[in-house]
Amino acid sequence: MAILSSLRNKLLVAALIGVLIVEAIMWPLTNAIEHRVQRELLDEGAKIRAELESRLTQAIYLSVGLVSYIQSQNGQLEKDRIKAWLQRMRANSNAIINIGIAPNNRIQFIFPEKGNESAMGLYYPDLPTQWPDVRRMIESQKPVLAGPLALVQGGNGLIYRHPIFIDGAYWGLISTVMDSGELLAPLTMDARQEALNIALAKRTGDGDGSVERIWGEAIEEDGPQQTMGLELPGATWRLTVQGEPSPDILTFRLGLYAALVIILLMIAALLRHNKRERARRDTIRAETDRLKDEFIATVSHELRTPLTNIRGTLGLLEGGAAGELPDKAQELVTMARRNSDHQTQLINELLDIEKIVAGRMPIHLQPCAVQPQITSVVADNQTLADRRQVHLHVSEVDSNACVIADAQRLRQVLTNLLSNAIKFSPAGGEVTISAQREADQWSLSIADQGPGIPEWFQPRLFERFSQADGSSTRDMGGTGLGLAICKGLMTQMNGDIRYDTCSAGTVFTVTFAACDSTTTP
Repeated sequence: MAILSSLRNKLLVAALIGVLIVEAIMWPLTNAIEHRVQRELLDEGAKIRAELESRLTQAIYLSVGLVSYIQSQNGQLEKDRIKAWLQRMRANSNAIINIGIAPNNRIQFIFPEKGNESAMGLYYPDLPTQWPDVRRMIESQKPVLAGPLALVQGGNGLIYRHPIFIDGAYWGLISTVMDSGELLAPLTMDARQEALNIALAKRTGDGDGSVERIWGEAIEEDGPQQTMGLELPGATWRLTVQGEPSPDILTFRLGLYAALVIILLMIAALLRHNKRERARRDTIRAETDRLKDEFIATVSHELRTPLTNIRGTLGLLEGGAAGELPDKAQELVTMARRNSDHQTQLINELLDIEKIVAGRMPIHLQPCAVQPQITSVVADNQTLADRRQVHLHVSEVDSNACVIADAQRLRQVLTNLLSNAIKFSPAGGEVTISAQREADQWSLSIADQGPGIPEWFQPRLFERFSQADGSSTRDMGGTGLGLAICKGLMTQMNGDIRYDTCSAGTVFTVTFAACDSTTTP
């Protein structure tokens, strides 16, 4: 009964809120309906424009392909191949009426030849009605879409002309005549199906911004309408879509209340579903936690323990405990030891990041001398620096420098930052480690001379498994967990981590609360 009562109360509150919303919507009803109609017109116009652009660009892209073919042949055309190409172009677009190729502005190829015999041999400079447009096209070196124009064979058509340049010199042009009735068919169909008034216009080219209608009826100024542009080669068209007057206010009100009833029914079903879903999620969460704990235990026991033994054995072999190895065997053992080091680091970092996320990382904050920690970290990373030919420089550190931190985790943070600095420094570069007192804090900085951190990657710098180069062929090793671990450890040690980067290098700085060095154990 209590559950039913709670459900009824929630539905009652939802119903009252719904009534208020409906009436609030009805008050500015005129504007709301107008906006809705405009959105619908915009969506419909976008669909019509997309269909129209698709039909136009299909034929245009076929012509562009022919241009590329002619350029690849350096203008040396074989009649049979060109005839086959033109035949395929026309077969791939129902809108193409004919295609002509005019080297040096004289039509030498046309398809289909039947019905177009009179066009063969035409020289554009001798055609006063067409030559000005062709000349402007050649001067601009850009294709032009002209029309609609009345065709000699009847009907209206669009003419797409594309100049051809080979090695920077004008070679000739391609002229593709398209059936405007076929291309503009979607306008007629959509206008009938959606009860829309659709008009298509183009700029006149007079430079005064005026346009002329090329399709459709005149658009009434007082009706709801949307206008959008179509940028075509050498032409700008304008598509206008006009809808019917706004619907009746009462109909809209009834529709809103009908929607409110449906929403209330959905809310009732959703409330019941959510109750069952919460119980299911709780069960899944408990099972997930159990599986995660089992996975961590497996990684720790089944992988880390034997891997540690393998790593130790490889270290002994590498050090000559079993006698001197042949050069090839020594190289393989060294490679295996490095790979085992990498796998051990990966497992340790996975375990560390899980502990940090779960809040189970043990942190023991106490006074900690800075100088010994830096000395230890530098010594641990000297071999890596030598291998990469990077010089480690430690600025003079105040022997009294003392911070509140977990000594082990402080070394872990500095080790991660220093190894990264070494990896991303060029051969012969230098990495500088320094410590500076700032009021009641100590700032420890590690500066490299690497290429800097890409700007696009910086927002993800401290995320888990993030690497600027995440490919399998990247030059730098690593798991992408180091900086995430540093961030988590610094947060748990009440410290801070920041960075400054440029093309000349990157400086990472970690900040700890200072303490009196006399209390350092």
